[in-house]
Amino acid sequence: MASIEIAVISLPNATDRRTAAAERLNALAWPWRFFNAHTANENSLPYDPEQALLRRGYRLKPAEIGCFSSHFACMKAHSARTEGEYPYLLVLEDDVVLDPAFNLEMIPALMQSLQIEYLRLFSRFMTRVKYLGRVGSDRGLYRFIVPPYGTQAYVVSKLGARRFVESVSRIDRPVDDELDRYWANQLPTYALYPYPVIESSTLTTVAKGFADNATVSRSHRAHAFALLWREKFRRERANLRLAAQDAAVARALRQFKPESKMKAAG
Repeated sequence: MASIEIAVISLPNATDRRTAAAERLNALAWPWRFFNAHTANENSLPYDPEQALLRRGYRLKPAEIGCFSSHFACMKAHSARTEGEYPYLLVLEDDVVLDPAFNLEMIPALMQSLQIEYLRLFSRFMTRVKYLGRVGSDRGLYRFIVPPYGTQAYVVSKLGARRFVESVSRIDRPVDDELDRYWANQLPTYALYPYPVIESSTLTTVAKGFADNATVSRSHRAHAFALLWREKFRRERANLRLAAQDAAVARALRQFKPESKMKAAG
């Protein structure tokens, strides 16, 4: 039995995108399903536009609120799964392409062996990272120190999903920003690179709030600046505290044999 399932976050009325995603995923040997994306009206989390403006410099667009709500609900559902259900979930947005030759079953074995709960298979940017070692012959494992943004493709365990859900009480930033705040949610941002996922050329349906120019006061700018540096301080302190964990992950990775682990998992 497979130990990982694919959930594709997609708006129910996005017919063309769903058709294209289904054609790609039906060709794979892995269980998958659509998870109906939310609109802003379906969001159940508190949202304060002024807090978003203070913390991120802009008020979120409705699509960004819906995107946050979608990923939050998907992970909340995964965290509540029973013992006999899939322990790992690969969350994909409907505009990405997963390499059909990628050994997906290796991922649960890798995460279990290294005791990591959240693994990125794509990011919007390459930011500051720490290299931890090789995974097989063609990829490396990294830990992002600075958030790389994007929620197009990531794997999360039930424990990881629960940690994220329990860390969120409101929306005041985009979901990719929130997800990579490892100093707040206890989910270090690990990634496999080169990524086994690429983004298609389809235009995004999530409009960004930073396109708006918001007029703010001098006191607002000072408060926002203080919050920004507080976040940076918390990030750097958490990064230093992860040194021992990095060493343990690197040691475990040197013992990890992808081929044998995959056979054992099967």
